[in-house]
Amino acid sequence: MIRQPRMIVGNLSDLTREIGQLGSATLIVDVEPLVAPWNEKHRSFTEGARLLLVTVKTVPTISVVMFATNSRRTRPNPEPIAGISVVVLVHAAKPFRTRYMRGLPRPIAVVGDQLLTDGILAWRLGSPFIEWEHREPTPWWPRAQMRLGRRLAPLFFRPPIEPWKNHVPH
Repeated sequence: MIRQPRMIVGNLSDLTREIGQLGSATLIVDVEPLVAPWNEKHRSFTEGARLLLVTVKTVPTISVVMFATNSRRTRPNPEPIAGISVVVLVHAAKPFRTRYMRGLPRPIAVVGDQLLTDGILAWRLGSPFIEWEHREPTPWWPRAQMRLGRRLAPLFFRPPIEPWKNHVPH
């Protein structure tokens, strides 16, 4: 089994740096909690999506951002931003369904907080996984998934790269 690269980031500047270093053309983004907090309204999704799009626009290689959520709630389409195609995929069934992602420009990077869904999706696509480390309160089910995912991570991923641990202050 080929283990994929895994990076851990905790802020948007580290995220954009990692995407830029990977030279990703497509970014598949988990919605909760990176873009919108769990159980939030459409407005926070739209605002979070806009902030993320404006931030990743600084990475010249990005041409597509796909917001993918396993949530069954409908989501509005965020406004596209110049030079980036935006796709919203609800009921994504991550990591099981990949057919909607096969035609996306490569290389692809997947960013999310869950190794069991977002991480395994990245592994299935043969893509690096950028793990979003957040500090928001986590509902019980995602918290349980995180614990199990950390135990299984060595099977699917190389040891994580944590950019802030390699940074030497001036």
